[in-house]
Amino acid sequence: MEPDQAQLKQTAPVYGVVTVLISAALATFALFLVVVAAELLPPRPQDPLWLLQAATGFVNTLTIPLAGVLFFHLAAALVPLKDMGEFWRTWASRVATVLALLFLLLLPLLGFATWRGITNVQSAVQQEVKIISSNADRVRAAIRKASSPKELQQFMSEQKGPRVNDEEFDIPLATLKKAKLLLVDQVQTNYTNQIPGVKSRRYYPIFMQTLRTSALALAGSAGFAALAWNPKRQQSLLRTFLESGAKIKSRITSKFKSLGPVPDQEGRNSRLMEKSRNTLNQSMLRNKREMEQRERQQRTNFEKLQKAREKQQKKDLERQKKLNSDRNG
Repeated sequence: MEPDQAQLKQTAPVYGVVTVLISAALATFALFLVVVAAELLPPRPQDPLWLLQAATGFVNTLTIPLAGVLFFHLAAALVPLKDMGEFWRTWASRVATVLALLFLLLLPLLGFATWRGITNVQSAVQQEVKIISSNADRVRAAIRKASSPKELQQFMSEQKGPRVNDEEFDIPLATLKKAKLLLVDQVQTNYTNQIPGVKSRRYYPIFMQTLRTSALALAGSAGFAALAWNPKRQQSLLRTFLESGAKIKSRITSKFKSLGPVPDQEGRNSRLMEKSRNTLNQSMLRNKREMEQRERQQRTNFEKLQKAREKQQKKDLERQKKLNSDRNG
């Protein structure tokens, strides 16, 4: 009994530390849920800014659940009983796995929020352009309808168009209308150009916040995956993901390599190409020799023909000389 009592006295402080660590872990998870709930309420899932705010709330409190998982692992390492240690390590791994998947799901959520935000901005821009065009068309119709400068002044006052001063009454109506229509076109163009689009610097901070939140969400997912221990494989969930990614990459690479020629076939193709080049070179050399032989034959025939002509010319000359001598005699 005395050894058991001594062992209990030795393990009692350890159990106290383990209890404190587990209580701290549970408190961190409770704090995490409260902080995130405060960011999510009231829910507005159709609002892209609310989605971005929700994702930002998760990543800003990343260290709170991370500390809770670390407290669970530390408690599992300190607990004297092996079964109890495995129990808390399993719980820590399960919580880390859930959190890793949760932070990983923030990436498509941010992608959807970005797409929805861009769509909303484009719709708002199109709506404003439509309103500006409608107002400008109404003012143009009023300008064309006016039959006198006085009536034009009245119409512009009603439609809130370009002002027509009394001094402009002396200007011909056609010239005055043309000037006011040109002014309406300029005002419409200026208002349209002032509408902030998606590429406007007005939305630059939102895009930067989205990139920051995406990077932190990916880092948080990797961190929790590293703390999720798989006892069967004796490795972390992150290591499992990396090995799976490496296998998928290897399969894709081998698949692409299988589409190309295998090494034996590649060597065979190389030999066939070399043989084809040799055959082509031999054929070109043979054609060259045949051309040279034909050229030599042509030169020989030309020389023979030249000699025959010279011989015939000599005979004709001698015959002519003989005829001339006979006539003189």
